[in-house]
Amino acid sequence: MTMTDYYDLEGQAELEVAFPFYVDSQGLIAGATYDLHVRQMIKQLIFTSTGERVNRPDFGCGLDRLVFAAAGDEMITVTQSMVQSELQRWLGDIIRVIAVDVQLRESTLTVTIDFQILQTGQVRKEVFKWES
Repeated sequence: MTMTDYYDLEGQAELEVAFPFYVDSQGLIAGATYDLHVRQMIKQLIFTSTGERVNRPDFGCGLDRLVFAAAGDEMITVTQSMVQSELQRWLGDIIRVIAVDVQLRESTLTVTIDFQILQTGQVRKEVFKWES
């Protein structure tokens, strides 16, 4: 898939810039469909540590820190609330969060997010894993 494969003026799917940013095999900026772009934005938000972004120090959830935390019910509940809150804060104009589930087993953190893409109305479920 390249930028030249998509023409939004012709009613075809738009192409967004892929994350992480890279140049494809044809020397063009790599692209992603809108659905994939939304997934990439969610992943970027939940795995960015608060304070990691110089110009946006309050951006992110910092879930990578939780891999080594004690896996109690309170921690899971707080994490679910934090993820849902940050998704609504940063991506609330793009998605509607339906549910967030967080599981921590040994050194693997699994976050399952049910959401609706507002532009298309499509309901999605995405699973993100962080392993230490």
